[in-house]
Amino acid sequence: MKEIYDHYLENTFGSYQPCKVKRAQFLFNYRRWFPQPGSGAKVLDIGPGRGEMLDVLAECGVTDCMGVDLSEEIVRFCRSRGFVCEWTDDTEAFLLRHENSCDLITVCDVLEHIDRNHTLPFLSAVRRALKPGGKAIFQVPNMAAEDAALYYYADFTHVAGFTELSLKQVLMTAGFSRCELHDYEVFCYGGIKEAAARLLRPFFYAWTRFRRRVIGSHCPNIITPVFFAVAEKGSGHENSF
Repeated sequence: MKEIYDHYLENTFGSYQPCKVKRAQFLFNYRRWFPQPGSGAKVLDIGPGRGEMLDVLAECGVTDCMGVDLSEEIVRFCRSRGFVCEWTDDTEAFLLRHENSCDLITVCDVLEHIDRNHTLPFLSAVRRALKPGGKAIFQVPNMAAEDAALYYYADFTHVAGFTELSLKQVLMTAGFSRCELHDYEVFCYGGIKEAAARLLRPFFYAWTRFRRRVIGSHCPNIITPVFFAVAEKGSGHENSF
C-alpha cells in the first residue's frame, strides 16, 4: 500500500485543499469533547488527512495539538499549512514512545485501514498514549448502513469494517474502561437540500429497520453511513496486547 500512501492526497482526495464539508462535520460532531481553551491539554490527531481536524481544534482554542501520519506527502502538506505534524513508519511504536501524554486522541477514518491482526495492538497503544481519564475518538464507516459497500470499497486501502457491536468489542478488549457510540451527522450546513434530507431520512431509516425485522436480520441501533466511538482510559491497570 506504500505506493498509494506516498501520493494519498493526489490519488485519493484529488485536491490539495482542505474539505470544507468535512471540517464543518468535525466541528459539529466533535466539539463537545474538545479540551477547554487555555487548559493546556494535549491533543494528537492520527491520520490528519488535509488537516481538517487540526483546523477545528485550532478554531476551538486548542493550542497544543499535532498530527502524525504514515504518508510523507500528508505530513509535508499539513506542515505547509502551519501545523505540527510528524511522520512515522510505525504508529504503534510512536504511541508507545508517548505513553500517558495525551488528553485526547482523534482517530478518524483510520481503523478501516489497519489489518485485523494489528487492530488490537494499535488500539492498546492508543489507550496507553492517553493520560488516565483521557479520551479517544474513533470514526469509521458503518458496515450496518444500507450502502455500506460504497464506503468500504471506496478506498482500496480499506481492509476492515465495523458495526457498533464490533467496534465496541475491540475497544473494550483493548482495555478502554468505557465506550460510547454515536451517529455521525453529515448534514450541518443548513439550506433547503439538507432540510429536505433531514425530513425524509427518519422514514428511510424506519423502513430499513422494519425490513430487517421482517426477514429476521440483525438490526443495530446505529445505521448511519458513518459512526464514531468515544472511548475513555480508566485509572486502573487495564490489559495490554
